[in-house]
Amino acid sequence: MHREIPFQNGTIAYDITGSGLPVMLIHGYLMSSQIWSEFIELMQLKYQVIAIDLPGHGKSSSYPPVHSMDLMAESLKHVLLHEGVNKCYVIGHSMGGYVALAFMEHFSKFIHKLILLNTHPFEDSEQKIAIRNRIISLMKKEKKEFLLRQLLGDMISPTDEINYRQIRESAVKISSLQAIQNLIATTEGMKLRPDRSMLLKDPVVPVKWFLGRSDHQIDAEKMSVQAKKCSIPDPEIIEGGHMSFLELPFEIFRLVHGFFGDPV
Repeated sequence: MHREIPFQNGTIAYDITGSGLPVMLIHGYLMSSQIWSEFIELMQLKYQVIAIDLPGHGKSSSYPPVHSMDLMAESLKHVLLHEGVNKCYVIGHSMGGYVALAFMEHFSKFIHKLILLNTHPFEDSEQKIAIRNRIISLMKKEKKEFLLRQLLGDMISPTDEINYRQIRESAVKISSLQAIQNLIATTEGMKLRPDRSMLLKDPVVPVKWFLGRSDHQIDAEKMSVQAKKCSIPDPEIIEGGHMSFLELPFEIFRLVHGFFGDPV
């Protein structure tokens, strides 16, 4: 069931389906709740699934000039309050993991357990900030289509050619619907987010952190080294690339359900 509810001076859109314990799915950069559609078919057999369009994505309103992770976390709380959900499981993918950590920092009472999928808790490095500034510059020059092809090429790992084409086609279709001003505001939000790694040192809720062995966006081995330096738990390295829940949906569902409930 699709719903749109007032949020600040606009609306937040989300889909809710299935029955059982509630799980909130938080999509990544360039995407929308649509990216979860096939994964939701698995999840809804065991859970009530709430898949949100983050501010500036999908059918949700834009809130320029910056879509901060904190603003997005506020929108999650707003949806849960509207649905009367006091506590839920949370899965944050990629940028959605940054949002999930902001949600954990400010509104942990709503979280039963949290999965960070193909993401990390650290702030942007100087190199990454420079890349984001370059993206913003190209967006302002109306280079959106060129940029999307490059960004999505890095996000999707060609684990097998047929699956790769299907995933890429789906991602391109969703990302192409995002307005340039929204992409700029979101890129600014990621660039300005703080380091939240200390939230994992002694987490107030149970957390699992998964990284893909073939992820071209996030180097799993380097993240393990960085985690050790910060004295936080290592990520669990799994097969697949950055879009792991699309590449290996049954394997990711098994990991999710194994953490949230009884192993399947």
